Amino acid sequence: MKKIVVLMLIVALFLLVKFTAAQTREQTTIQTATFAKGPLADAVTVSYLNFPWGEVTFSTIEKGTKGSYYGERTWPFAQMDNKVPLTFEGTKLIPGQYALVITPGGENKPMSLSVVPFEGPTFLKAGNIFSTAPKGEAVYTKDISFDTVDALADHMKIDLAPTASGFDLVLNYGNRKLTKSFETSTAAPKTATAK
Repeated sequence: MKKIVVLMLIVALFLLVKFTAAQTREQTTIQTATFAKGPLADAVTVSYLNFPWGEVTFSTIEKGTKGSYYGERTWPFAQMDNKVPLTFEGTKLIPGQYALVITPGGENKPMSLSVVPFEGPTFLKAGNIFSTAPKGEAVYTKDISFDTVDALADHMKIDLAPTASGFDLVLNYGNRKLTKSFETSTAAPKTATAK
């Protein structure tokens, strides 16, 4: 009987060590990139999780690999909060909160990018690899493809680079890069006034 108890304790200890090791993976944190317009230093803020680069994981998203956790679900990779009106490839985005969501590719189709308006708290959760996309109807959806680059970003990084008409959202992830251009309204942004 004692041998069985000792054996059960050894198995339980082994499982505990294995579970603890699995839980010590690098935890993601919420990062932000901002764009200033006029008096607003934070006219546009993009929040995202600093996902560690995983080439195999990203490949399943690009291809939409069937039977893969990452290849069959949407990837809400960033939240954009804009205090100024924007135009994104012909789509008007009024001030508000938007989820930027990638849908995996699939047989004979590339990945797509959607912009989904939502209200409420952020859907990004520090520590997570994939968050659940907020509910809402996309106001923009188009096919995308990432460029392959020589530089390797070991974690996802988003920058908002000013342009003559607004800014470029530049996403670097591993050896992949996606650049999307946003235009800002030529009208001066409204600022809140004390009442």
